[in-house]
Amino acid sequence: MPSKNDVSSFKNKNKKILPSKGKGANESAKKSKPIRSPKTIRFRPDYQRELEKLALNEKGKSGKNVPDLTEEALALLFVKYGVKVPE
Repeated sequence: MPSKNDVSSFKNKNKKILPSKGKGANESAKKSKPIRSPKTIRFRPDYQRELEKLALNEKGKSGKNVPDLTEEALALLFVKYGVKVPE
């Protein structure tokens, strides 16, 4: 039976496990999404429902979610109105 001062059983519990730096490590850094900040936008309820449906469909197909689709829509609006599209 271990003594009260025996900490050998706790050694691995506090050990941090870091992801390996294998060949996929750099790929995940390249595919990281841009930093986003919250912005409240008021939509008509029917637009909101359709956006949620679209996001649900696209999540399975392309992996895009509501923020991704919103950014895509804004990029199209920027082009239409001659505003420089941020990269």
